[in-house]
Amino acid sequence: YHPFDPYGDSSDADIWARICRGEWDFNDEAWDSISDEAKDLIQHMLTRNPNNRYGTQDILQHRWISQYAQLPATPLRSLNNMASTGRSLRNVLSAQNRNVEMDMDQV
Repeated sequence: YHPFDPYGDSSDADIWARICRGEWDFNDEAWDSISDEAKDLIQHMLTRNPNNRYGTQDILQHRWISQYAQLPATPLRSLNNMASTGRSLRNVLSAQNRNVEMDMDQV
């Protein structure tokens, strides 16, 4: 599930426009098993207004992070060590930066 392309049929330009507008949601069964605390953290990290977006200290002090006394033994997957399948958000953003100059007034 791609939070900016819920049906998997959007163009890169459409995905970029949704990112710029801050349009995304948790309305997919992929999010059903994710805790409300984790969703709250994600929502604060994806806030469009940089003045309201969580910074490093806010993230580290968030209840979903601070509830753990230590890091999990299993490392988290990242874009750097995952096998890339399909269009990742990283690829979309890279393509946008290289190929498309979008006028933010049109978003």
